[in-house]
Amino acid sequence: MKWMIATLCFFLVFRALAVYAAVHAATAAQFKMSHACKSDESWILANNVSKSWAEEFNNFLAGKTSPFRGFAEALAMRRLSTSGGSTAEKIFSEYWISRALFQMKQYALAHQGFSALAKPREDSKTGAIEGAAIQCLAEIQKLHPSLEMPKTFALDSLRNNPDAGDAILLHFLNRMASGAAPLESEAVLQALPRHSSHYWLAKGILESRRHDYAAAAESLDKFFGAKTRSGFLSRFEDAAHLLAGRANYSAARFDAAAANFHSVSKRSNDLADAMSALSWSHLMAARFEEAVGAAIHLRAGGLKNTFTPEASMVAAMALGELCQYPASLEALRSFRVRYAPAYLWLKSWSAGPRTSLYPMLVGFLKGVSGVPPQIAGEWARTPHFLARQEELNALVNFDVAASALSRAASGEQRQARSVLIAGLRDFIRRYKSAKAAKKTGERFSASILAEFERLKSGLTHYRRFAEAGGAWKRVIAKYRAKIPARRAQLAADIEAELSRRNATMLALLEEVSENNQLIETEIFNGASEDLIWKNAHPDFANVTEGLGKNDRAPAATWNWGKTRAATIDDDELWEDELGFAKADVTDNCANKDKYLKIKMRSARR
Repeated sequence: MKWMIATLCFFLVFRALAVYAAVHAATAAQFKMSHACKSDESWILANNVSKSWAEEFNNFLAGKTSPFRGFAEALAMRRLSTSGGSTAEKIFSEYWISRALFQMKQYALAHQGFSALAKPREDSKTGAIEGAAIQCLAEIQKLHPSLEMPKTFALDSLRNNPDAGDAILLHFLNRMASGAAPLESEAVLQALPRHSSHYWLAKGILESRRHDYAAAAESLDKFFGAKTRSGFLSRFEDAAHLLAGRANYSAARFDAAAANFHSVSKRSNDLADAMSALSWSHLMAARFEEAVGAAIHLRAGGLKNTFTPEASMVAAMALGELCQYPASLEALRSFRVRYAPAYLWLKSWSAGPRTSLYPMLVGFLKGVSGVPPQIAGEWARTPHFLARQEELNALVNFDVAASALSRAASGEQRQARSVLIAGLRDFIRRYKSAKAAKKTGERFSASILAEFERLKSGLTHYRRFAEAGGAWKRVIAKYRAKIPARRAQLAADIEAELSRRNATMLALLEEVSENNQLIETEIFNGASEDLIWKNAHPDFANVTEGLGKNDRAPAATWNWGKTRAATIDDDELWEDELGFAKADVTDNCANKDKYLKIKMRSARR
């Protein structure tokens, strides 16, 4: 068998220099690319890359060849270009290597390669490759948020690129999250296509950071009203509605704020925050029944164990405005009952010595943690934890995934070898038969020559595939050595985020507790005056019975469906008294005015 392969290699030697010259004869021209790392990715390679390489790369993109073969071909191209090819070919081959790793779903490995390519270069002809690498980094971050894009890269390579909106927006969000200066964020914003949905979203975020709330709300409204939005932007819908609602609230546009909070999906991770903010909006707009209803929804169903301590405070204030003083006091009492364990736990943790929080969160998710559910639930729903835990899971499973890929590649290599050997045997048989029948001076038939070219190409690809095995093992081993440090870093990041959350939750509980004391004083003052008033009007209860509630337009109430308040908590009597979660509450303050009018009409008669 070895002599058959050696025979074919002998034919290849005579054409090696010609093939090598064809590979490196390309003259300078710019690459053109669209939709990098997407299913419809396409390139115009012009004369930067030889026809054979271009055909092989396009077959890889079209799925006609496997990612393993793409990896092997890219390595061969890089090896040839390094030994005498152009810089453009070398950089393109490195993109191809990373692109093959991306196709294998080895996103962390691809991230390393694309990050190296995204650095600014002097050669402007490779700008499209740099831009493609940046867009691929954005696609990786979409799939794995903890694998963020580099902080600095060749941003100019994305300007005026209609496909680069997602990548620029992600870069903008990364810089904002890291506390970048406003001028730096403004520079990234200006790289987005003006008046695009990406632009309005980024502009609204930046204006909100600058506390220009009216302008932020206006920009976000334009984002919501955009006719065309990429599928990627849909994941920001709920967060954008929440941000727009807060901007409108800060600008004292409470009706508009409520409308924004209404728009948050009921399945959103931001729902608890939206409901808490909604209760505040209703309270500030003097829609007290709706404020109570929104607060109650934070005490029922899936939201029952969310960390929303302001809900009881808002309900107490709203009930006080309705002259429902006993229920208002019960709302304050329910806060103390519900959040006392969380407060004591946070206070103890803060006093130290501080124990590690990440194992506690893992225990909570497994159902074996002693952490109060409001605290652990707040930990578990933070995007910071979710993103890093997802990467940790991938690191734990790395060896399994890498082994599966190695087995698949070995299987493909064995199959290619079998096909090559079978083809070589058939060719030798046909070659001998054709040679015996050929007259002196005659050329071999076109079919024989074509079959020889196919075998030659097959042997070339097989040798590249075999040689890539060693490189693949080295890549895997090198990355495997980095895993322990990366896992430790991710765990430390999670620990730091949970500690920050704890400090925020403790500060909020203390603030709400102090405010509740002031509210309680106001309630007792109002209740005292109410008691005096009722003693002066002993028939008040009988006269006002059946007067009903204030009439409100249906649009003023966000109907989340009816939930019996009695099913929320047995120890929270104020919810039993309120009946349905749609806040069907009597306005006793308004009933006093009605009572006086009734008494005046009776006196005239």
